[in-house]
Amino acid sequence: MKDVFDRLTQSAKDISKGVIEQTKTTANQGKVELELVQAKSSLNKLYTKLGEMTYENRLSEEENPEIEILYEKISKQDKEVRELEKQSKEMRKKQKHEYESTKRNVKKTWNNNAQQGKGPEVDKDGYLQMKFCPNCNIGNHPDAEYCIACGHRQ
Repeated sequence: MKDVFDRLTQSAKDISKGVIEQTKTTANQGKVELELVQAKSSLNKLYTKLGEMTYENRLSEEENPEIEILYEKISKQDKEVRELEKQSKEMRKKQKHEYESTKRNVKKTWNNNAQQGKGPEVDKDGYLQMKFCPNCNIGNHPDAEYCIACGHRQ
């Protein structure tokens, strides 16, 4: 029974650690997403201003030197948007990896038989052999280390 509590404790630690990491990543991702929205909004404003300037130039038939400055601002803002999108994508990937890692750690804690390469016993017809608890005589899965009914070690 002590082994069950040790596994539960380890699983709780792994899950807590995973939740903390996921929370940090989510908070950072929220900041990046906000910056991305703001950067895209600024870029859209620059495009609108460029459209207005281009139209005014066409009407006046004069070149406006501010358009070149605006082109540079747009290029810079577009680069910032692309960098923030890349950062956001990497954060999502990291978050998924952290989640999968936590899941693997918890599974590893509970799947000792699978790690040792032991498979369940099969009878001559290919059916899995149930394990019966010596304490309460309830049938358990062949890989079970503890009885599902009374918790007795198998």
